[in-house]
Amino acid sequence: KRFDLLLAAQAFHWIETKVGLARATKFLHDAGTLALVWTLDESQTAFQKESTPLYDKYIPPQPNRPTPDEGHERYKRALKESSAFGEVAVREVKWSQRYSKEDYLKLQNTYSNHLVVSVETRATFHQELSKVIDSHGGSVVRLYKTVLLLAKCLLT
Repeated sequence: KRFDLLLAAQAFHWIETKVGLARATKFLHDAGTLALVWTLDESQTAFQKESTPLYDKYIPPQPNRPTPDEGHERYKRALKESSAFGEVAVREVKWSQRYSKEDYLKLQNTYSNHLVVSVETRATFHQELSKVIDSHGGSVVRLYKTVLLLAKCLLT
């Protein structure tokens, strides 16, 4: 079965571009649209600058794991170079979100690089992160940019 739209949000950066684009063409009608969405950190706030050393200490980067920033740039290039897709439209929306301390700590538990550390390490990280959040009045604001890549499939 083929579709008019294939949408992937916050996920395609895990898939190699050649594989992802080849699979997308198998599921799209001719002139069907591939829509890839990522939400990225827009800029460093004072809170993020202060909390970065905690992330560096407790939440090590995962080797060979692409970040959403890397993934969306890779896919933008791959789509532009691909003969299987037409012109790439890029849409960006900047926005912000205020989080209470509780909500921000819950959010951290949704990230894969947080889930791979031990429960004890995560608890210590949350305790120290809580202190930083408290020093910012008990809540934090994160600045984001959502990026949408749209491209029409040229192959059937």
